[in-house]
Amino acid sequence: MVRLSTVAIERQPVGSEETFSITLADWPAARGPLRAAGTLSRLEAGLAVTVRADWQAEGRCDRCLGEVAVPVSGEATASTVWADPGETHLQVSDQEIDLTPLLEEIEVLSWPSKVLCSESCLGLCPSCGQNLNQGRCRCRPEVAPGPFAGLRDLLGKDD
Repeated sequence: MVRLSTVAIERQPVGSEETFSITLADWPAARGPLRAAGTLSRLEAGLAVTVRADWQAEGRCDRCLGEVAVPVSGEATASTVWADPGETHLQVSDQEIDLTPLLEEIEVLSWPSKVLCSESCLGLCPSCGQNLNQGRCRCRPEVAPGPFAGLRDLLGKDD
């Protein structure tokens, strides 16, 4: 849990802002430190939090399953007041707010749709599982049926 104290801001007038900075060395699946900064704002009926964070996460290449450093970076906001049903809601407990849901939101929303070790990654052999980036396998190359294979079968042609 990543906790942020609300003691100082709760004593401030409505509209006040307090900045914060956090460095975490032990964020799950991170290859290095997670650095986050943001603002904590005093609202009429609660608090609002904005967090900007970036770090290198550990991932797996979608083609060869090799380890890859995935850059994670983004911003998330939340409040302690129920305002919008789609907005993240945080609770104040013992004059602290847990920022973990916001950091998890940043990670999920900034994760790329395809993680690759390189654009030219050859992936794994579908027959034996050999990583083709490390060398060729001994499997016979299979010719994949083309899009007109069914038509060719209907016409009775072999070429």
